[in-house]
Amino acid sequence: SLDDGDTDDDGFLDVGEVWTYLARFDLDQQAIDAGGLSNSVTASAQDPGGDNVVGTSDDDDGATDSSGDGNPDNDPTLVTVDQSPGLDVQKRADASGVGTPAVLGDPVTFTITVTNTGNQTLSTPVLTDVLLDADGQPLALSAGPTLDSGDTDNDGTLDVGEVWTYVARFDLDQQAIDAAGISNTASITAQDPDGTDITDVSDDDGGATDADGDGTADNDPTLVDL
Repeated sequence: SLDDGDTDDDGFLDVGEVWTYLARFDLDQQAIDAGGLSNSVTASAQDPGGDNVVGTSDDDDGATDSSGDGNPDNDPTLVTVDQSPGLDVQKRADASGVGTPAVLGDPVTFTITVTNTGNQTLSTPVLTDVLLDADGQPLALSAGPTLDSGDTDNDGTLDVGEVWTYVARFDLDQQAIDAAGISNTASITAQDPDGTDITDVSDDDGGATDADGDGTADNDPTLVDL
């Protein structure tokens, strides 16, 4: 919209007048995912003979030819948006179905939450789940992980702020009982709009402690003692 410049309010762009217009764009997810935006204005007016006089906006008064089209006077105005993709993965175990003592078939249920903590849309997460006994030997989940909830708009992408919840189950076998426990970790990979992998490893307590002593508090396995 016109802000100022028509000094005599005659509705004509008089010689030497500079009319100033204002416009606003409120960032949307599309612009953030793209990493920025480009804006150009074409102005058209008529001279007293009725001929069109046309000009296209430039970002630096012709100092450079940033668009590379050979004309330095018509470059779009570019705005770069900071991109900060991020994931947070948490895993909790529910062993309320395990008896005392534990017996074959007692269920342990795992809940995995995957949160898009960044400012970019991410692709469908890919989960890699590693289940071990307390001696470090591999076990196999009885079910899952499967997506339980979180894709609120059902578009198959992990939108900013969405929390996807997955569930998995392990029915105790003799190997786990003999080892007196199990350890479970999930690794999640999703891609940002540029195709770059964004990864995270699950933690058992939101980074409150460094249970595995590796110097990183936010990637500890989820343990169940039997």
